[in-house]
Amino acid sequence: MAESRFLQVSGKTELHLQESTVVTLVISGDTEIDYDLRDGRYGILIGRKGKGALSLKETGVLRNAEVKITYLELSEEEFSQDTSLEVKEGSSLEIASYYLVSGKKKVLYDIRNSERHTGTDVVNQAVCLDGSDLFLEVTGSIERGAKGSRLVQRSRCLSIGKPKRIHAAPILKIDENDVEAGHALSSGTIDDEILYYMNARGLDRRQALSLLIRGYLLPDAELYQEYPHSKELFEETERKVDILCSM
Repeated sequence: MAESRFLQVSGKTELHLQESTVVTLVISGDTEIDYDLRDGRYGILIGRKGKGALSLKETGVLRNAEVKITYLELSEEEFSQDTSLEVKEGSSLEIASYYLVSGKKKVLYDIRNSERHTGTDVVNQAVCLDGSDLFLEVTGSIERGAKGSRLVQRSRCLSIGKPKRIHAAPILKIDENDVEAGHALSSGTIDDEILYYMNARGLDRRQALSLLIRGYLLPDAELYQEYPHSKELFEETERKVDILCSM
Protein backbone atom coordinates (compact mmCIF):
# COMPACT_ATOMS: atom_id res chain seq x y z
CA MET A 1 0.00 0.00 0.00
CA ALA A 2 1.29 3.46 -0.91
CA GLU A 3 2.23 5.88 1.85
CA SER A 4 -0.02 8.98 1.88
CA ARG A 5 1.30 12.38 2.88
CA PHE A 6 0.14 16.00 2.96
CA LEU A 7 2.70 18.79 2.80
CA GLN A 8 2.38 22.57 2.75
CA VAL A 9 5.44 23.99 1.03
CA SER A 10 6.94 27.40 0.40
CA GLY A 11 10.45 28.51 -0.49
CA LYS A 12 13.08 25.95 -1.50
CA THR A 13 12.12 22.31 -0.97
CA GLU A 14 13.97 19.09 -1.80
CA LEU A 15 11.47 16.29 -2.25
CA HIS A 16 12.82 12.82 -1.52
CA LEU A 17 9.89 10.42 -1.23
CA GLN A 18 9.72 6.83 -0.10
CA GLU A 19 8.89 4.08 -2.58
CA SER A 20 5.22 4.17 -3.61
CA THR A 21 4.11 7.49 -2.12
CA VAL A 22 0.96 9.51 -2.75
CA VAL A 23 1.40 13.13 -1.71
CA THR A 24 -0.61 16.35 -1.84
CA LEU A 25 1.52 19.50 -2.02
CA VAL A 26 -0.14 22.83 -1.22
CA ILE A 27 2.01 25.82 -2.12
CA SER A 28 1.38 28.95 -0.08
CA GLY A 29 4.10 31.24 -1.43
CA ASP A 30 6.80 31.42 -4.09
CA THR A 31 8.13 27.87 -4.20
CA GLU A 32 11.07 25.95 -5.68
CA ILE A 33 10.85 22.15 -5.65
CA ASP A 34 13.72 19.81 -6.50
CA TYR A 35 12.51 16.23 -7.09
CA ASP A 36 14.59 13.09 -6.73
CA LEU A 37 12.18 10.25 -7.49
CA ARG A 38 13.51 6.72 -7.91
CA ASP A 39 12.67 3.04 -7.64
CA GLY A 40 8.93 3.33 -7.06
CA ARG A 41 5.50 4.60 -8.06
CA TYR A 42 4.50 8.14 -7.07
CA GLY A 43 1.36 10.26 -7.28
CA ILE A 44 1.69 14.00 -6.67
CA LEU A 45 -1.19 16.48 -6.53
CA ILE A 46 -0.24 20.17 -6.45
CA GLY A 47 -2.64 22.95 -5.48
CA ARG A 48 -2.31 26.41 -3.97
CA LYS A 49 -3.52 28.28 -0.91
CA GLY A 50 -3.70 31.97 -0.15
CA LYS A 51 -3.97 35.16 -2.18
CA GLY A 52 -1.52 37.16 -4.19
CA ALA A 53 0.81 36.51 -7.12
CA LEU A 54 2.71 33.24 -6.84
CA SER A 55 5.45 31.39 -8.70
CA LEU A 56 6.30 27.69 -8.82
CA LYS A 57 9.64 26.41 -10.10
CA GLU A 58 10.28 22.67 -10.37
CA THR A 59 13.36 20.70 -11.33
CA GLY A 60 14.14 17.04 -10.92
CA VAL A 61 15.13 13.62 -12.18
CA LEU A 62 13.18 10.37 -12.43
CA ARG A 63 15.18 7.17 -12.06
CA ASN A 64 13.39 3.84 -12.51
CA ALA A 65 10.18 5.52 -11.33
CA GLU A 66 6.56 5.74 -12.44
CA VAL A 67 5.31 9.24 -11.67
CA LYS A 68 1.99 11.04 -12.11
CA ILE A 69 1.83 14.76 -11.31
CA THR A 70 -1.48 16.64 -11.31
CA TYR A 71 -1.72 20.44 -11.13
CA LEU A 72 -4.80 22.41 -10.03
CA GLU A 73 -4.29 26.17 -10.50
CA LEU A 74 -7.66 27.88 -10.41
CA SER A 75 -6.99 31.12 -8.58
CA GLU A 76 -7.79 34.65 -9.74
CA GLU A 77 -4.23 35.72 -9.01
CA GLU A 78 -1.19 36.09 -11.26
CA PHE A 79 0.68 32.80 -11.50
CA SER A 80 3.88 31.55 -13.13
CA GLN A 81 5.14 27.98 -13.38
CA ASP A 82 8.44 26.70 -14.72
CA THR A 83 8.76 22.90 -14.68
CA SER A 84 11.90 21.12 -15.92
CA LEU A 85 12.11 17.32 -15.48
CA GLU A 86 14.46 14.65 -16.83
CA VAL A 87 13.10 11.14 -17.43
CA LYS A 88 15.78 8.44 -17.26
CA GLU A 89 15.77 4.76 -18.30
CA GLY A 90 13.05 2.64 -16.72
CA SER A 91 10.91 5.68 -15.90
CA SER A 92 7.57 7.05 -17.03
CA LEU A 93 6.00 10.44 -16.40
CA GLU A 94 2.35 11.42 -16.68
CA ILE A 95 1.37 15.07 -16.25
CA ALA A 96 -2.21 16.35 -16.07
CA SER A 97 -2.71 20.08 -15.50
CA TYR A 98 -5.89 22.12 -15.08
CA TYR A 99 -5.80 25.94 -15.20
CA LEU A 100 -8.63 28.40 -14.73
CA VAL A 101 -7.37 31.72 -16.08
CA SER A 102 -9.05 34.94 -15.06
CA GLY A 103 -5.91 37.06 -14.70
CA LYS A 104 -2.41 36.36 -16.03
CA LYS A 105 -0.78 32.93 -16.06
CA LYS A 106 2.55 31.91 -17.58
CA VAL A 107 3.29 28.18 -17.68
CA LEU A 108 6.45 26.58 -19.08
CA TYR A 109 7.23 22.87 -19.27
CA ASP A 110 10.56 21.39 -20.34
CA ILE A 111 10.40 17.58 -20.27
CA ARG A 112 13.40 15.55 -21.46
CA ASN A 113 13.44 11.83 -22.22
CA SER A 114 17.18 11.39 -21.89
CA GLU A 115 17.59 7.59 -21.89
CA ARG A 116 16.14 4.50 -23.55
CA HIS A 117 12.65 3.11 -23.08
CA THR A 118 11.15 6.07 -21.28
CA GLY A 119 7.57 7.31 -21.56
CA THR A 120 6.05 10.77 -21.15
CA ASP A 121 2.42 11.88 -21.49
CA VAL A 122 1.47 15.52 -20.90
CA VAL A 123 -2.13 16.79 -20.90
CA ASN A 124 -2.93 20.46 -20.26
CA GLN A 125 -6.45 21.90 -20.02
CA ALA A 126 -7.22 25.58 -19.55
CA VAL A 127 -10.36 27.69 -19.34
CA CYS A 128 -9.66 31.35 -20.18
CA LEU A 129 -12.20 33.90 -18.97
CA ASP A 130 -12.92 37.42 -20.16
CA GLY A 131 -9.83 39.66 -20.05
CA SER A 132 -7.45 36.81 -19.14
CA ASP A 133 -3.89 36.29 -20.39
CA LEU A 134 -2.48 32.75 -20.82
CA PHE A 135 1.02 31.88 -22.02
CA LEU A 136 1.45 28.09 -22.16
CA GLU A 137 4.51 26.51 -23.73
CA VAL A 138 5.27 22.80 -23.50
CA THR A 139 8.65 21.60 -24.79
CA GLY A 140 9.20 17.86 -24.97
CA SER A 141 12.54 16.35 -26.02
CA ILE A 142 13.72 12.87 -26.90
CA GLU A 143 17.48 13.12 -26.72
CA ARG A 144 20.07 11.17 -28.67
CA GLY A 145 20.40 7.65 -27.31
CA ALA A 146 16.82 7.49 -25.99
CA LYS A 147 15.71 4.72 -28.37
CA GLY A 148 12.33 3.10 -27.83
CA SER A 149 10.97 6.15 -25.97
CA ARG A 150 7.51 7.67 -26.15
CA LEU A 151 6.56 11.34 -25.85
CA VAL A 152 3.01 12.59 -26.37
CA GLN A 153 1.53 15.96 -25.39
CA ARG A 154 -1.96 17.41 -25.75
CA SER A 155 -3.23 20.90 -24.86
CA ARG A 156 -6.83 22.12 -24.87
CA CYS A 157 -7.92 25.72 -24.31
CA LEU A 158 -11.51 26.85 -23.86
CA SER A 159 -12.28 30.58 -23.97
CA ILE A 160 -15.28 32.23 -22.35
CA GLY A 161 -15.81 35.89 -23.16
CA LYS A 162 -12.88 37.75 -24.73
CA PRO A 163 -9.45 36.81 -23.33
CA LYS A 164 -6.65 39.31 -23.93
CA ARG A 165 -4.30 36.58 -25.13
CA ILE A 166 -4.13 32.82 -25.45
CA HIS A 167 -0.71 31.57 -26.46
CA ALA A 168 -0.42 27.78 -26.39
CA ALA A 169 2.55 26.15 -28.09
CA PRO A 170 3.36 22.42 -28.09
CA ILE A 171 7.01 21.92 -29.08
CA LEU A 172 8.73 18.63 -29.91
CA LYS A 173 12.48 18.14 -30.22
CA ILE A 174 13.38 14.67 -31.51
CA ASP A 175 17.03 13.69 -31.82
CA GLU A 176 16.68 9.90 -32.14
CA ASN A 177 15.08 7.28 -34.39
CA ASP A 178 12.87 4.38 -33.29
CA VAL A 179 10.67 6.53 -31.06
CA GLU A 180 6.99 7.46 -30.76
CA ALA A 181 6.15 11.15 -30.53
CA GLY A 182 3.20 13.42 -31.16
CA HIS A 183 1.44 16.59 -30.11
CA ALA A 184 -2.00 18.11 -30.44
CA LEU A 185 -3.50 21.51 -29.69
CA SER A 186 -7.15 22.54 -29.77
CA SER A 187 -8.92 25.73 -28.78
CA GLY A 188 -12.47 26.98 -28.99
CA THR A 189 -15.42 28.60 -27.28
CA ILE A 190 -18.64 27.34 -25.69
CA ASP A 191 -21.34 26.88 -28.29
CA ASP A 192 -24.30 29.20 -27.69
CA GLU A 193 -26.61 26.31 -28.56
CA ILE A 194 -25.29 24.38 -25.57
CA LEU A 195 -26.03 27.31 -23.25
CA TYR A 196 -29.49 27.69 -24.82
CA TYR A 197 -30.19 23.99 -24.27
CA MET A 198 -29.07 24.17 -20.62
CA ASN A 199 -31.15 27.32 -20.10
CA ALA A 200 -34.18 25.49 -21.47
CA ARG A 201 -33.59 22.84 -18.82
CA GLY A 202 -33.83 25.39 -16.01
CA LEU A 203 -30.22 26.55 -15.59
CA ASP A 204 -29.37 30.24 -15.82
CA ARG A 205 -26.16 31.36 -17.55
CA ARG A 206 -24.09 31.38 -14.35
CA GLN A 207 -25.17 27.87 -13.38
CA ALA A 208 -24.59 26.58 -16.91
CA LEU A 209 -21.09 28.07 -17.16
CA SER A 210 -20.17 26.77 -13.71
CA LEU A 211 -21.27 23.26 -14.62
CA LEU A 212 -19.42 23.30 -17.95
CA ILE A 213 -16.19 24.63 -16.42
CA ARG A 214 -16.24 22.05 -13.64
CA GLY A 215 -16.66 19.28 -16.19
CA TYR A 216 -13.82 20.67 -18.31
CA LEU A 217 -11.33 21.23 -15.50
CA LEU A 218 -12.17 18.34 -13.20
CA PRO A 219 -13.11 15.46 -15.49
CA ASP A 220 -11.38 12.80 -13.39
CA ALA A 221 -12.04 14.08 -9.88
CA GLU A 222 -12.91 10.64 -8.52
CA LEU A 223 -9.49 9.34 -9.51
CA TYR A 224 -7.80 11.75 -7.09
CA GLN A 225 -9.62 10.66 -3.95
CA GLU A 226 -6.51 8.70 -2.97
CA TYR A 227 -4.70 11.99 -2.34
CA PRO A 228 -4.85 13.30 1.22
CA HIS A 229 -6.99 16.45 1.61
CA SER A 230 -7.99 16.28 -2.07
CA LYS A 231 -11.65 16.76 -1.10
CA GLU A 232 -10.87 20.18 0.36
CA LEU A 233 -9.01 21.20 -2.80
CA PHE A 234 -11.88 20.20 -5.04
CA GLU A 235 -14.47 21.92 -2.84
CA GLU A 236 -12.37 25.10 -2.91
CA THR A 237 -12.11 24.75 -6.69
CA GLU A 238 -15.88 24.53 -7.03
CA ARG A 239 -16.33 27.64 -4.88
CA LYS A 240 -13.86 29.59 -7.02
CA VAL A 241 -15.60 28.54 -10.21
CA ASP A 242 -18.99 29.61 -8.83
CA ILE A 243 -17.59 33.00 -7.76
CA LEU A 244 -15.92 33.68 -11.11
CA CYS A 245 -19.00 32.66 -13.06
CA SER A 246 -21.15 35.07 -11.07
CA MET A 247 -18.97 38.08 -11.89
